[in-house]
Amino acid sequence: MTPRLVFDIGVVALDAHYDAFSTVDPNNPLDDPDRSGDPLPDSPNLALNLGLSYHWLHDQGVKTGVSANYRYRSRVYFSPYHDEAVMQEGHGVLDIGMDIRGHKERWSLSLFVNNLTDELYARSIVRLDPVVGTTRFWGEPRHLGTSLEYRF
Repeated sequence: MTPRLVFDIGVVALDAHYDAFSTVDPNNPLDDPDRSGDPLPDSPNLALNLGLSYHWLHDQGVKTGVSANYRYRSRVYFSPYHDEAVMQEGHGVLDIGMDIRGHKERWSLSLFVNNLTDELYARSIVRLDPVVGTTRFWGEPRHLGTSLEYRF
Protein backbone atom coordinates (compact mmCIF):
# COMPACT_ATOMS: atom_id res chain seq x y z
CA MET A 1 0.00 0.00 0.00
CA THR A 2 2.10 2.91 1.34
CA PRO A 3 4.80 3.16 4.00
CA ARG A 4 2.10 4.45 6.35
CA LEU A 5 -0.65 2.00 5.41
CA VAL A 6 0.17 -1.72 5.53
CA PHE A 7 -2.17 -4.58 4.58
CA ASP A 8 -1.16 -8.15 5.44
CA ILE A 9 -2.87 -11.32 4.31
CA GLY A 10 -2.13 -14.95 5.03
CA VAL A 11 -4.12 -17.89 3.67
CA VAL A 12 -3.65 -21.59 4.35
CA ALA A 13 -5.73 -24.19 2.52
CA LEU A 14 -5.39 -27.80 3.69
CA ASP A 15 -6.74 -31.10 2.46
CA ALA A 16 -5.46 -33.17 5.37
CA HIS A 17 -7.19 -36.56 5.48
CA TYR A 18 -6.11 -40.06 6.38
CA ASP A 19 -5.38 -42.16 3.29
CA ALA A 20 -5.52 -45.38 5.29
CA PHE A 21 -5.82 -45.57 9.05
CA SER A 22 -7.66 -47.82 11.50
CA THR A 23 -8.13 -47.24 15.20
CA VAL A 24 -10.90 -48.03 17.65
CA ASP A 25 -12.66 -45.06 19.24
CA PRO A 26 -12.55 -45.74 23.01
CA ASN A 27 -15.76 -43.71 23.44
CA ASN A 28 -17.60 -45.68 20.71
CA PRO A 29 -15.88 -49.09 20.51
CA LEU A 30 -18.61 -50.59 18.28
CA ASP A 31 -18.09 -48.00 15.51
CA ASP A 32 -16.23 -48.91 12.32
CA PRO A 33 -12.48 -48.56 13.12
CA ASP A 34 -11.62 -47.52 9.53
CA ARG A 35 -10.72 -43.82 9.61
CA SER A 36 -9.69 -43.62 5.94
CA GLY A 37 -10.87 -40.31 4.47
CA ASP A 38 -11.48 -38.70 7.87
CA PRO A 39 -9.79 -35.32 8.51
CA LEU A 40 -6.63 -35.18 10.59
CA PRO A 41 -7.14 -33.79 14.10
CA ASP A 42 -6.85 -30.02 14.54
CA SER A 43 -6.44 -29.43 10.77
CA PRO A 44 -8.74 -26.73 9.38
CA ASN A 45 -9.50 -26.73 5.66
CA LEU A 46 -9.00 -22.96 5.67
CA ALA A 47 -7.09 -20.56 7.90
CA LEU A 48 -7.07 -16.87 7.09
CA ASN A 49 -5.32 -13.88 8.63
CA LEU A 50 -6.00 -10.28 7.59
CA GLY A 51 -4.16 -7.32 9.07
CA LEU A 52 -4.36 -3.60 8.48
CA SER A 53 -2.24 -0.93 10.14
CA TYR A 54 -1.69 2.78 9.66
CA HIS A 55 1.12 4.87 11.16
CA TRP A 56 1.85 8.56 10.98
CA LEU A 57 4.82 10.61 12.10
CA HIS A 58 4.63 13.63 14.42
CA ASP A 59 7.22 16.22 15.43
CA GLN A 60 10.47 15.05 17.05
CA GLY A 61 10.11 11.57 15.50
CA VAL A 62 7.09 10.46 17.55
CA LYS A 63 4.99 7.93 15.65
CA THR A 64 1.34 6.94 16.25
CA GLY A 65 -0.37 3.87 14.86
CA VAL A 66 -3.65 2.00 14.76
CA SER A 67 -4.15 -1.60 13.72
CA ALA A 68 -6.73 -4.32 13.26
CA ASN A 69 -6.19 -8.03 12.78
CA TYR A 70 -8.79 -10.67 11.90
CA ARG A 71 -8.09 -14.38 11.95
CA TYR A 72 -10.45 -17.12 10.78
CA ARG A 73 -10.21 -20.87 11.17
CA SER A 74 -12.65 -23.33 9.61
CA ARG A 75 -14.17 -26.33 11.42
CA VAL A 76 -11.77 -28.75 13.12
CA TYR A 77 -12.04 -32.03 14.99
CA PHE A 78 -9.80 -32.51 18.02
CA SER A 79 -9.58 -36.30 17.75
CA PRO A 80 -8.94 -38.78 14.93
CA TYR A 81 -12.48 -40.18 15.26
CA HIS A 82 -14.45 -37.47 13.37
CA ASP A 83 -16.51 -37.17 16.55
CA GLU A 84 -19.06 -34.31 16.69
CA ALA A 85 -18.51 -34.03 20.47
CA VAL A 86 -14.95 -32.80 19.89
CA MET A 87 -15.65 -30.57 16.88
CA GLN A 88 -15.25 -26.78 16.81
CA GLU A 89 -17.19 -24.89 14.14
CA GLY A 90 -15.40 -22.28 12.06
CA HIS A 91 -14.88 -18.98 13.83
CA GLY A 92 -13.17 -15.62 13.49
CA VAL A 93 -11.50 -13.36 16.04
CA LEU A 94 -10.90 -9.61 15.68
CA ASP A 95 -8.16 -7.73 17.56
CA ILE A 96 -7.59 -3.97 17.47
CA GLY A 97 -4.92 -1.72 18.90
CA MET A 98 -3.21 1.63 18.93
CA ASP A 99 0.27 2.73 19.93
CA ILE A 100 2.56 5.70 20.22
CA ARG A 101 6.34 5.36 19.83
CA GLY A 102 9.05 7.80 20.78
CA HIS A 103 12.03 8.99 18.75
CA LYS A 104 14.02 6.00 17.41
CA GLU A 105 11.39 3.81 19.12
CA ARG A 106 13.20 3.95 22.47
CA TRP A 107 9.83 3.92 24.21
CA SER A 108 6.31 2.89 23.28
CA LEU A 109 2.86 2.85 24.82
CA SER A 110 0.22 0.48 23.43
CA LEU A 111 -3.46 -0.12 24.07
CA PHE A 112 -5.27 -3.15 22.64
CA VAL A 113 -8.55 -5.04 22.69
CA ASN A 114 -8.24 -8.70 21.77
CA ASN A 115 -11.28 -10.74 20.70
CA LEU A 116 -13.26 -7.52 20.28
CA THR A 117 -16.50 -9.35 19.39
CA ASP A 118 -16.12 -11.73 22.38
CA GLU A 119 -16.20 -14.84 20.14
CA LEU A 120 -16.69 -18.07 22.12
CA TYR A 121 -14.50 -20.84 20.70
CA ALA A 122 -12.58 -23.87 21.93
CA ARG A 123 -8.82 -24.08 21.52
CA SER A 124 -9.01 -27.78 22.33
CA ILE A 125 -11.65 -30.35 23.27
CA VAL A 126 -10.94 -33.64 25.04
CA ARG A 127 -13.49 -36.43 25.41
CA LEU A 128 -12.85 -38.95 28.20
CA ASP A 129 -16.09 -40.88 28.66
CA PRO A 130 -17.53 -42.15 30.94
CA VAL A 131 -15.55 -40.77 33.89
CA VAL A 132 -14.70 -37.18 32.93
CA GLY A 133 -16.92 -36.54 29.91
CA THR A 134 -16.10 -33.80 27.42
CA THR A 135 -13.82 -30.96 28.50
CA ARG A 136 -13.41 -27.76 26.48
CA PHE A 137 -10.46 -25.43 26.78
CA TRP A 138 -11.83 -22.07 25.71
CA GLY A 139 -10.06 -19.31 23.83
CA GLU A 140 -9.60 -16.04 25.69
CA PRO A 141 -12.71 -13.85 25.95
CA ARG A 142 -12.63 -10.16 25.04
CA HIS A 143 -9.93 -8.43 27.01
CA LEU A 144 -8.35 -5.00 27.12
CA GLY A 145 -4.71 -4.42 27.82
CA THR A 146 -1.91 -1.93 27.72
CA SER A 147 1.86 -2.13 27.59
CA LEU A 148 4.66 0.30 28.24
CA GLU A 149 8.13 -0.41 26.89
CA TYR A 150 11.45 1.37 27.26
CA ARG A 151 14.64 0.28 25.49
CA PHE A 152 18.03 1.07 27.01
